[in-house]
Amino acid sequence: APVVLPALAFLLAGLLAVEPIHAADADTKADTEANTEAKADSPKAGRGKDAIPGGPKDQNALWWNDPKMVKDLSLTDEQRNKMGESLKAFREKVPRDRRPEVFHETLVKGNWKEARVESGKLAESADTAVRLRGKLKIDVLSLLSKEQHQKLVDLYPRLIYQPWRRAMREAPAG
Repeated sequence: APVVLPALAFLLAGLLAVEPIHAADADTKADTEANTEAKADSPKAGRGKDAIPGGPKDQNALWWNDPKMVKDLSLTDEQRNKMGESLKAFREKVPRDRRPEVFHETLVKGNWKEARVESGKLAESADTAVRLRGKLKIDVLSLLSKEQHQKLVDLYPRLIYQPWRRAMREAPAG
């Protein structure tokens, strides 16, 4: 059972990962699915990744600051400021991802006691990061009205499912 918990934590970390292992593959799959679901009469259907609903074209931008999304969802400055505050709080709390190299080095050395400690640290860090990423999405999305939320789901279906990876790390919060 103790071995299962770290493995489960790594699996869960992948679900809300800031930088999934195969981010490009995940985006391509999501793009293909979104393109398939796009309406045939849509002028954007079939014109490539940038034309598919799912978020801002500039992946380093925060979606709530993207002018098109602000307009489409009728986001207020107050909402956007609160979203930025939620992101700032997330950045202050989220642990820097522990690097698995230390764990792997302990395995190479055959230091099982230290490997167990490092495995536990990795699992704890991943668990904390997953919880905080989920909290950030809930905090940000809960600032939308019911109408805004429905528009987001209708116009940008991938946004909820995709990791907010680069924006979480690089874009200014406000």
